[in-house]
Amino acid sequence: MLNNKKHEINMDLIMARSVDGFFAVNDNDSMKWTGAKDKEFFRLFTMLGNTTLLCGGPTAFTMPNLPHRNLEVVTRSKSNNLSFMPKNGELLKLINFDQLKEKKYQNAKVIGGPMFAGSVIDQGYIKYAYISVIPIELGSGIGVGLNSYLKDFQYTLINFGGLEIRKYKLKGEKK
Repeated sequence: MLNNKKHEINMDLIMARSVDGFFAVNDNDSMKWTGAKDKEFFRLFTMLGNTTLLCGGPTAFTMPNLPHRNLEVVTRSKSNNLSFMPKNGELLKLINFDQLKEKKYQNAKVIGGPMFAGSVIDQGYIKYAYISVIPIELGSGIGVGLNSYLKDFQYTLINFGGLEIRKYKLKGEKK
């Protein structure tokens, strides 16, 4: 359930969802099912403004190289032993969830996975959620619980070259 904590930090959530409500096939989903238009929107949107992209570990390991963007992996681990997580020969910054309240994360973009997205919504960090609705039925998958976070909020439809994107305003809006 949505936590009414007020944070000065506002972030955007950007994810894709199948028409039957799933946000991924599994933790290691390549997201190829989202299609070229969704990939184009993702690329353009994540290169605007603050180019810091935040995600959980499983998402980080499935993401391709993202030029001109700064991918950071968020963990709940309190260990100070890890500052970077290796991925295909490159190092990714590993940060603790509690660090999200730092000013440098203002207007950062949360890109998944579903469990991490639910956590940042619940903690009140997300101002806008941009959800691409992909016209495909997955039949099964993960992240369906995210729909319960969004169902009480109105959204604006954005048409991006035939792709339906729902822009939800999660802060400053009455349920």
